Amino acid sequence: MFSTFRRDFDYVTSALGDPEFEYCTILDDRPAMIGYWCRHVAIFDMAPLAHWGVAIMLGGRAGARYRVDEDWSEREAAPGSVQFIPANTRVFWRINGELDLLTVQFRPSAQACAMIGRSEFIDDLQFAVPDALSLSLGLSIAGELGQPADDMTEGHLKAMVGALCGHLETIAIRRIRALQPSNGRRSFRRAAVSDFVGANLERGIEIDEIARLFDVSASYVFRFFKTEFGMTPHAFITRARVTRACELLQSTRVSLAELADQVGFASQSHFSRVFKQHLGETPQQYRRRIAE
Repeated sequence: MFSTFRRDFDYVTSALGDPEFEYCTILDDRPAMIGYWCRHVAIFDMAPLAHWGVAIMLGGRAGARYRVDEDWSEREAAPGSVQFIPANTRVFWRINGELDLLTVQFRPSAQACAMIGRSEFIDDLQFAVPDALSLSLGLSIAGELGQPADDMTEGHLKAMVGALCGHLETIAIRRIRALQPSNGRRSFRRAAVSDFVGANLERGIEIDEIARLFDVSASYVFRFFKTEFGMTPHAFITRARVTRACELLQSTRVSLAELADQVGFASQSHFSRVFKQHLGETPQQYRRRIAE
């Protein structure tokens, strides 16, 4: 495991430069590795890590964001926030200022590993999780790393690293449990999502809006729709638009152009094309058939 951590640590070093300090230890037969960076950073590109990690902002400029694929995060990181860094994903970070950062790599307990193995761990945990205890422990560890090495410093440092890793593991477990709702909460979310989509069909609906509604990540929203509705968010919203269009075609005589606008299609031609894809007939044909 240390070799994996070292390789990932070197990836971070290639992006940020050499750390102020680094520290490795064994916690109950489980390895842990700490790095501390303090420098001015603009935008940096970090190669995919082999193992997920954690970054704690101890200080520096608020407003840091990350980007995966083409989209910058909605959330902004600030001093005191925890960032869970995904494995096997190329991540871009935008800092544009001073960065005071502690990186943490550790192997979770058997219980946590079992839970993480059953979940989309990093995607669910999100970015910029505020946490005062992680900040306090991180600052103490960074301060201790700067002290002359002796047996007392080593023991104190190892105890604090163990406490921090245990606390981060607890955050992970609690977030995973919170994002795996009970049947009652799942039913509530299904209804809430359906109500939200139905109330906003006339405009564009962004996945990030739904994510903010439940304080989850966009990737969690995609998984939720696939699990609960058997389709992607886009397909669900499109089906809802077609269903609403059918209701309006039956109950009103508004023009197709106006109807298309009311249910959120960009144009009448787009509306007609999608409608036919779903029902096998054009809106005009549907309206005539229902009127007969």
